[in-house]
Amino acid sequence: MGLILKALKGYEDQSGAILDRDIYNAIQRIGMTASGEVVTEETAMRLGAVYACISLLSKSLAMTPLVLYRKTADGREKATDDPLFDVLRNVANPYMTAFTLKERMMLGSLINGNSYAYIQRNRRGDVIGLQYIPHGNCWPEVNELRNTITYRVTINGKHEQFAFDEILHIPGLGYDGVIGFSPIQIAREVIGRGLATQTYGSSFFKNGARLGGVFEHPNHLSETAFNQLKKSLASDYSGASNSNKTMILEEGMKFSPITIPPEQAQFLDTMKFNVAEIARIYGVPPHMIGDLEKATFSNIEHQSLEYVQYSMLPWFSRWEQHINLKCLTKEKRNQGYYVEFMVDYLLRGDSKSRAEVYRTMRQNGALNADEWREKENMNKLPDGQGEHYLVNGNMISLDTAAKQEAKTTRVNAATE
Repeated sequence: MGLILKALKGYEDQSGAILDRDIYNAIQRIGMTASGEVVTEETAMRLGAVYACISLLSKSLAMTPLVLYRKTADGREKATDDPLFDVLRNVANPYMTAFTLKERMMLGSLINGNSYAYIQRNRRGDVIGLQYIPHGNCWPEVNELRNTITYRVTINGKHEQFAFDEILHIPGLGYDGVIGFSPIQIAREVIGRGLATQTYGSSFFKNGARLGGVFEHPNHLSETAFNQLKKSLASDYSGASNSNKTMILEEGMKFSPITIPPEQAQFLDTMKFNVAEIARIYGVPPHMIGDLEKATFSNIEHQSLEYVQYSMLPWFSRWEQHINLKCLTKEKRNQGYYVEFMVDYLLRGDSKSRAEVYRTMRQNGALNADEWREKENMNKLPDGQGEHYLVNGNMISLDTAAKQEAKTTRVNAATE
């Protein structure tokens, strides 16, 4: 297969574009492994650990609000008047929510290493929609002579070319910074071993009490007797429902098992190791996909925090920068527009923990009542009652404290 890929990579026109990318993609998807299992995008998702990791990362990113902000003299504000705000926050296109689009694109990045969406703009150049493109239908083509990147998209069996700023491309880790490599293919040996272990386990429970081995008969069995024995074994002793039945052997026949019992072959340990390996590949703490063997009440909170910091934050940064690059013009970026995930959404603890954090910030003048209530999805207090900031001690507002300090200073000066 390596020779075929090498030959195809050399089969290029003068612009550097591979002429038959469909064949190249098809060959790349061939994932024969040493375990004998063929690992593709479809077969890999049948392994529970792979599905759990991809599902977790995709849903975590999709559920985290992605907001368009605009810098102001006082800090920043949500740019709700820009069409892109609604596209990223609520409705990506007429038939897909923002959650679904982010989930499907993240799925593509985690399986194929790349995800794509067509950027739909109005006459003013504002983004009014993002149309999802399956990763198998799009391919970046780099023209090194012109130092440009275009995208070839397959639509209804026909190939069309799109400009660099017409396609939102979220690549994963890759060698050239343009195309991300497929985690499934990079880790196909690990996944193949997991699939093989899964197949072995299923076969073991399917066969039930019928252990692999040989029957020894002191004489010669006739064809009728042989067929009768074979039929009896298949109907009476195979399958999980027939496990632990007592087999009666006649005419001095003996059964000699030749297989290694699963516990001796460390079957369960192999399955656990595969789960840990796949979690490691995707950067997911094992307890997040149901492996609680090394999780305790004392460390599971820190592991959950590490999941946000080391698993999700890199993806958040990747998405933010590519959206800022493709969906915002240089002029709008210079005006202070940018997108950002609300990471605090994933860091929300229980009610008691949140209250402790808010109380500390409130007592130190970093949070007012309205901001506190907004974080808890509550309306502001009427007549501006929640706009005041308090300081610790007498719990008075900052402006009152400043006035009292100025008054004290004047009194001291007059006394002197």
